[in-house]
Amino acid sequence: MIDSGSSDLLIPGNTLPGYSGPTYSTAGNTPISNKIVGARFADSSSWGGLFYMDRVSVNEGSVSVLSPFAVMMQQSVEPAVTTGEMSQGVLGIAFDHLARSTDLDDRFKGPYSLLSALVQEKAISQDLVAFRACPADSLSESVVDWGLSDTSLACAVSGNGDATVLWVKVISDNHYEVNVTGVYFGSEMGTLDSSTWQQLDAGSIFDSCTTIMQFPAYLLNQFKAAIRKSGAFDAAFTATNYNEFLNKLYGFAQLPVDYSKLPTLSFTLLAADGHSTVVMEMPPQSYIQKDSAGNSFFVIGSHDENSIVFGATAFNSFYVVLDRANTRVGLAPGCDCASKLQKGMAIATVRYAHAASANDVAGNASSTVPLSAGEPEKSKGAVLVFI
Repeated sequence: MIDSGSSDLLIPGNTLPGYSGPTYSTAGNTPISNKIVGARFADSSSWGGLFYMDRVSVNEGSVSVLSPFAVMMQQSVEPAVTTGEMSQGVLGIAFDHLARSTDLDDRFKGPYSLLSALVQEKAISQDLVAFRACPADSLSESVVDWGLSDTSLACAVSGNGDATVLWVKVISDNHYEVNVTGVYFGSEMGTLDSSTWQQLDAGSIFDSCTTIMQFPAYLLNQFKAAIRKSGAFDAAFTATNYNEFLNKLYGFAQLPVDYSKLPTLSFTLLAADGHSTVVMEMPPQSYIQKDSAGNSFFVIGSHDENSIVFGATAFNSFYVVLDRANTRVGLAPGCDCASKLQKGMAIATVRYAHAASANDVAGNASSTVPLSAGEPEKSKGAVLVFI
């Protein structure tokens, strides 16, 4: 499980309770420090363990580096960090300030994370990770691109073969936290609580391990009201159906909806140059997604913070580049966008809030993929191997 909301590589130890799956044997290996460290995730799961150094490989062993990782010896029961069913650990790719390896003996000088180790040993050309995350009903392959080496993953919609990536400023040295300056439901502007919006270290973040997009409850209620007001659903769709669909994550095999009447969901964000504005636009097919069985789900929920979590709903809609070196997030149309356009289907798009000037382009340098033309492809996927 690749987590942009944490920085450590977490591997189950052979005595980890509540887990069944591959483990790391510490026999014959000495920990970096005897200090037990741990952390708690947003879902309230937590872990504790010791840090070790060993060679870690990505992409089925094609790239190997000496990296720190935590061997989990303890974890919470409900919820657990990992049970072995959906994942066999956590690979954090956020900034090193979050890495628990920084809390070890002062004699340990790093690297503090797997991503830093990959960069330090020049196993990847750039300190960033790109995602082409495809929804469940897609026939395309989801890919994690270490160092942004595969330029074909970004979807080109301009007609000239180039895929333009627009860059959003990251305003934190911990998470991929961005400044959302506005939210729109179609032409209707959402009302944000300006007194607390994105305050107290609760900025809006891109989090690859959050399964849906999350709003503060008051903002989500505004969006639900806009959906109901659109008149997109058949009259036979009852109040109970609305409640199940919008509030309880029920999936409908046959959803009686006219997508053309539903509002587009848009966000304005501070661009990487610090003054321009980038607009993320998501059609209804982005916030109503189908599972592999064809059931339709409303994939936006609420949380307690006064900010937005761009979880899997956003990652399934956009090509996302998390650039640690330049503290920015890159966005472009996502999985299957070219084939959808050919079929006349709506896609998620990203644009400037106004016509891009020369200053915009200069301030958002490298806005067109490829970012590193001529670099060999290093790694795709997220398979870890210890050797």
